[in-house]
Amino acid sequence: QKMIAGESGFGKYTYNHAMWIQGYAPVANTDHWSIGVASELSDCLKNYYIAITATMIVAAAFLILGTLVSVSFAGKLSKPIKACCERLDQLSQGDLTTEVKRTDRKDEIGLLTNRTAALIEKFKAIIQDISYVLDKMSAGNFTVDTEAVYEGDFIPIQTSIRHILLSLNHTLKEID
Repeated sequence: QKMIAGESGFGKYTYNHAMWIQGYAPVANTDHWSIGVASELSDCLKNYYIAITATMIVAAAFLILGTLVSVSFAGKLSKPIKACCERLDQLSQGDLTTEVKRTDRKDEIGLLTNRTAALIEKFKAIIQDISYVLDKMSAGNFTVDTEAVYEGDFIPIQTSIRHILLSLNHTLKEID
């Protein structure tokens, strides 16, 4: 009826137990002729369904690949930072002996790791030096001097050790 009325459009209908779709339009410069093209709906949608399925498979593959790459990349970033944090926690509990592995990385993680190792090495050297001086003093040697390089806020510790030694030497000379 719409074709006879000269309209254009499409419609669906059932024929031989199958759903069909038909497009129609009037033919210009004719005596009310129209043209209609019909196709079984499943034939029209077959390529559409194939394209949707292929798109979903490709999207899932990219999602899985992206997740694997992200997890791998995150592990490469977080593992050394976590190890550095654990080592700093050990340091806060007085552990100066556990080794910190240095790295050849040139990024911030390499900088953090190598600076943590250097910090622990300096702490260790200062603590060993203080232990050495106190051990020598306990054995009666008051001519001992600190051997480590004290820097920054550690310089007052070295100065205090030297003042204690000078004071003890002076007191012992006075007693003598």
